[in-house]
Amino acid sequence: MMRLRGWAVALAVLSGLGGPSAGAAPSTDPAVVEEAQSRFHRGVKLYEEGDAAGALAELTRAYRLVPNYKILYNLGQIAYQQRDFAAALGYFRRYLSDGGDLILEPRRREVDKDIVDLELRTGRIDIESLQAGATVYLDDVRVGTSPFASPIVANVGRHRVEAVFDSGQKQYRVVDLAGDETVRVAFERLASVPGLRVSPDQSPPPLVEAGALERVRVPQRESPRKGQRGSWLAWTLTAGLAVGAGISGGLALERSSQAEDALNSYPASKNNLDGLRSQQRTMSWVSDGFAIGALVMAGVSMYLSLSGASEAQAGSPSRLDMACSGR
Repeated sequence: MMRLRGWAVALAVLSGLGGPSAGAAPSTDPAVVEEAQSRFHRGVKLYEEGDAAGALAELTRAYRLVPNYKILYNLGQIAYQQRDFAAALGYFRRYLSDGGDLILEPRRREVDKDIVDLELRTGRIDIESLQAGATVYLDDVRVGTSPFASPIVANVGRHRVEAVFDSGQKQYRVVDLAGDETVRVAFERLASVPGLRVSPDQSPPPLVEAGALERVRVPQRESPRKGQRGSWLAWTLTAGLAVGAGISGGLALERSSQAEDALNSYPASKNNLDGLRSQQRTMSWVSDGFAIGALVMAGVSMYLSLSGASEAQAGSPSRLDMACSGR
């Protein structure tokens, strides 16, 4: 595993934070430069005390105040230690891009080697068929608004991708991401609702006004009849298929976790990784099969239930009940 390197070199940045920096216009405000130096010192101290998260926050702030490419190198190393491989990959690529010819050849070769390792620990999620303006969240963290110029880089493993539309409607997909792999995720295009526009953090207004009620006749429930036993059996089978989907899905998730642990171990066995990923895919297919079967049986069960209810409704008394009216 990568160890933190180059703090002695990075400390030299302190004397040059206000000077030229590749890839960004330097700050000329002495107060800003002084704050950046102070935060850099604080970040180094926090790391030496074992607080990697605090060090990452302070160095990130220092870089935003005075963007010096040398800080990116240390941000990448800390992100790696925190197992945020996607962030580490981004920092190292930006370091090479912003540093350019200012980076010595031995250091460049070292970072190139780290990037190759990180590419095997990350994958890419390519968002397709998503209408413009939708806010996208990855594992409940906002990553941007569609359209995206490039795929989203994420650690290997299972991820939840959610799209929140201007109308407040939401869709989500769950993907299993392998190393150096691109997974394409497509969302359905939704018809816009005239006059309805809310922010992603708000819920859409109710389509029925409060108090808009009318009295309608609702059939009384009757005790189950013999003809309804078929629907009970169908619902029981539906539940069994759903349980099977949950169990096989859990096994697939377990194999995914084992594959990630094997990838993060050194040395990693290619045969072991391939075997775990093969088992993961098999269990995912089994889970999908159970889920599809459960959906089909749910439709059959609903049909049988409604058919039995319609037969039982004939000639039965009715009662008055309250229901919402859309008028």
